[in-house]
Amino acid sequence: MSSLNIKNEEVVRLAEWISKRTGETKTEAIRKALEQRAATLGRGSYEQKRERIQNYIREVAIPKYGEHNEPLTKEVEEEILGFGPDGV
Repeated sequence: MSSLNIKNEEVVRLAEWISKRTGETKTEAIRKALEQRAATLGRGSYEQKRERIQNYIREVAIPKYGEHNEPLTKEVEEEILGFGPDGV
């Protein structure tokens, strides 16, 4: 594994800002940002996309569906996303 040494003060400042607000490490904040950027460029496996969708659903839907820290079922995910018997 190679390491990354960030020498850009603005990148470090942004990582610290996000880290403080989310409770994530700076590394985790940067990883998530890079994953989001990669997703917009069309990169990512099915499992990575599913995980991102589940994370988004948890952030948006947890108030409606409860505060359990368990994976949402496929049926609940599809309900939240608006899928029905005939598709979206």
